[in-house]
Parts: sequence; C-alpha cells; structure tokens
Amino acid sequence: MRTYSAHGFRRFVLCTGYRSDVVKSYFLNYSSMNSDFTVDLKRNDVMIHSVDHDDDWQVTVAYTGEETMTGGRIARAAAKYLGNAEHFAVTYGDGLTNADLKGELDFHVTHGSIGTVLFLINCTGLYCDRVSRIAGNRDPAKIVPFRGEYYKIRAERQYLVKNLIYPVPDPKFPFLGAHFTRLIHGGVEAGPNAVLAFSREGYRKTDFSLRDTIETLTYRGFWRFFLRYPSMCVEELKRSFSKELFCRSLQRLVPVLKVEDLAPGGAGVRAQAMAPAGDLLQDFYFVRQAGALHVLNAPSPGATASLAIADAILEDAKEALAG
Repeated sequence: MRTYSAHGFRRFVLCTGYRSDVVKSYFLNYSSMNSDFTVDLKRNDVMIHSVDHDDDWQVTVAYTGEETMTGGRIARAAAKYLGNAEHFAVTYGDGLTNADLKGELDFHVTHGSIGTVLFLINCTGLYCDRVSRIAGNRDPAKIVPFRGEYYKIRAERQYLVKNLIYPVPDPKFPFLGAHFTRLIHGGVEAGPNAVLAFSREGYRKTDFSLRDTIETLTYRGFWRFFLRYPSMCVEELKRSFSKELFCRSLQRLVPVLKVEDLAPGGAGVRAQAMAPAGDLLQDFYFVRQAGALHVLNAPSPGATASLAIADAILEDAKEALAG
C-alpha cells in the first residue's frame, strides 16, 4: 500500500478471508495505535491528541469468503465497492515492485487494454495454452485433457497394500500406469487410467464441453497420436467403463485383488501438452516472450508441487526480466 501511495494512489479495497477480523481490527484502531490519546474509562470516550501519521488513505476492508478463489474475491469486491471506477489495479498483499505504477496506468489507459500486467507467469494448467495465446504467444503445442480415474481399496482389504506399489512405466508415455498409493490421511488409492476427457474440467464421465471437445478433435496432433496408438486409446476407454478390466490391470501388481475389493474413488484431469506431430510432451516446457513466461507443460502432480520447480520457474522469470 505504501508503494502505491508513493505513486499517488490513495484508495484501497482489501479482499479478506481467513482471519479477516485481524485486518479489520488493525485498520479500525489505526489512528489510535499511531497517535497519543486519552481514554475516559467511565464514559468510554476517546480523545485523539494528534495524528502521528501522514497516511491520507481511504481503506475498505471487504470480507470475500474464506475459500473464495482470487478471481471471485475481485469480482465480489468490485461489485460492491468499486462503483463506476473505470480502472483499478490488483496486487497480492505481499507484492513488491520498483515499477512506475503511474506510468503503467497511463500505458493501460492510452492503449485501451482490458488488462495490463507488469510480468505474466502463466501457470494456469488446463488453460495455459489459451492464456498464452491471449498474451500473443503462438507456440503450436496444445493442452489435451486426460482424465485419471481411481478406485479405493475397501478397508477390510487394505492390508494387501503395505507400501507404495508402482509399475515400470512405459517410456513412450508420460503416464505411470495404474499403481497403489497409501494415503497420508489413511486408505489406499488404486489407479489411475488415462482416458480422453471431453471437458478440460471433466472430472466425471458425463462432463462435456463443446468448445473443449471441438478444440481437441480438430487438432491434428490429437489424430496423429490416436493413429499411432489406437489400441492403447481404446483399452483406456474400455477400462473407464469396466470395473473388471480396471481390476485386471491392478492384478498385475497385486494378483489376489478382487473386483469386490474396489470402491469408487475420485478422478483428476491431467493438463497434458501435445505437439502437432502427436507427441506427448514429457518434461516441463517453458516458453518465454516479452513480458511473460509460460509454463505449457507440467508432467506430474508431484513435480508441480515441488519447491525446486518453483525455484526453476522464478530463475527463468528473473532471466526473462533481465533480458
């Protein structure tokens, strides 16, 4: 806020969630905590003797929900408190910059932009290719969503799996294949398969997006992949609809497992980047452009949660900014 204030900005809207009460208390008591005052304990009157700060700000503290995503917080606060404001800036609470913020605002206004960012690090997963194209990147790789479906081992049969059990992966594909995972909170997960999802957020078999499906089926890379590996694609689809076939693939690792040992589990959607030649990208894929770094493929949920990968992205971003 002081950074913005140094550039002439005076009005702030804070989108709060968890422990909103702490933020509200801080600003409600801001003047008294930064000034001398006298309190009449009997009448509960407070006299501020002097205001020992120069912060002539207008601060709105807006509670936007504990679990609301960033875009939802902005939308809620904008609808209630921004009124007819034509332009506004958005920053995380810990944002630091030496950029000319007033100059950036002038650039935004004169160019008639919908949105302007100082530097974009695109880690938007299932939508990273679309975001990169909106930003002007023309890399031909496209996200083709694959749903991974899981079963859980029923409680009375979980003793069959005492550790993590993984197969030797096929180097042609970035998918591990069905495996067994003991979960931190208890239980055993079995799977996944890798079946084409007809929606980028298609976590259920019935989920369907016309736009996502057309985009996949009109991509030449998808058809080259399908024609190269037709049997694999068909087998994965069959396993999605057949519990018996799914169990058969798990029995390669735990032969005594039975169909009745499997209970319905969850599903995830993999944001898999595919090249026009039909190749599945199997490593992290970073693309730079002026003012942006795009992460167009992240090969594993375990890797995407790695702090080492975060460091690599930041280092790449620093180099892009320096260049």
